[in-house]
Amino acid sequence: MPAEKALKSERLFACELPGAYATPPSPRKGCPPRGVTHTASATALEDSGVAKCEFTGKSQMSGNLVSHSNRKSRTVRKANIRSKRIFDPEKGIFVRVNVSARALRTLSRKGLSALSKNR
Repeated sequence: MPAEKALKSERLFACELPGAYATPPSPRKGCPPRGVTHTASATALEDSGVAKCEFTGKSQMSGNLVSHSNRKSRTVRKANIRSKRIFDPEKGIFVRVNVSARALRTLSRKGLSALSKNR
């Protein structure tokens, strides 16, 4: 019985492991130190998989769903983004781009070179 109590008291929490955080471990057991958050880094957010148009910058936006009784709940409105293979006549190769439907119409009218100059 005393051996079990010793094992429980010697157990390390994730925030107490050496090298887990840049700051020393928190005196609060089982919690990260104050000021340390568990959010993703900026590079991970860029690769988060949110579709974004490479020409217009359109991506998803958040808003409210409003019911008849005026209750509001959060929703995500997604942009109409497609992945397309487009021929680049200057380089002579196909380029794969994520493009919105609006930019795709502009692309068919003006061409890839006109849109890529605006980028």
